[in-house]
Amino acid sequence: VDNSSILGKYLPSASSTPRSRLRSDDPRARKQYTKKVHQEYVRKRVPELTKSLKEMVLAYQAGNITGSEAIIDVYEALHIATTAARHSVEARMQCRFMGKVPWSPRLQSYCDTIKYWSRIVQLRKGV
Repeated sequence: VDNSSILGKYLPSASSTPRSRLRSDDPRARKQYTKKVHQEYVRKRVPELTKSLKEMVLAYQAGNITGSEAIIDVYEALHIATTAARHSVEARMQCRFMGKVPWSPRLQSYCDTIKYWSRIVQLRKGV
């Protein structure tokens, strides 16, 4: 930190965490998200990693294992696997749930015409 920042001249910009575009208030999206995360956990062998980590921690607490480096390595692998699984599912869900409007180039002209005339009727009625 330089002196100008301490005195308040060139303050560093506040960085915020990126906001998730996955809708958490939609129960259907939440249900599908948790289902896909569990499937991804099984695919990335997260339950096996969790079980081995639990066994290693219990053995360490009992005094059977002296070093904790192996436990740290398994924990880091578990953390990376769970984070990657959640991020990949979220990225796929964003593509699936963005907009929630069916779109087809073949039907788009008809949809535009229907929306146009329904709007004209609304304007005529004063709605």
